Amino acid sequence: MARTTAAEVQQIIDTEVSTTIIDVMITPANLVVTSELGGELSSALLTEIEKWLAAHLIKMSWEKDKESVKIGEAEEKYAKLGLNLDGSTYGQTVKLLDTTGKLANLGKKEASITAVESFE
Repeated sequence: MARTTAAEVQQIIDTEVSTTIIDVMITPANLVVTSELGGELSSALLTEIEKWLAAHLIKMSWEKDKESVKIGEAEEKYAKLGLNLDGSTYGQTVKLLDTTGKLANLGKKEASITAVESFE
């Protein structure tokens, strides 16, 4: 069961998407927060992370930022954000709130090195 609501998500993201779409984005946010962080952080913090993660998913899926806007001779360029949670300010807030660091590391692969004593 989701910890946050469409109305709560709308308080942090100015969006034109319907509450139905917001609810659709809350579902995966809830699943990720529950599976990765459930039981490790307070209920209040999990709720906040879920809300900000839902906003991040909306931003990345439905309202991608423009790289620049040009009107006549004037052009305004916007800073590029990174990948994954760094792709929006909402995702960056998720990283800040997740004190375990687990969500920031999702999808990253571990590397290992094996030393060989000799090739002889």
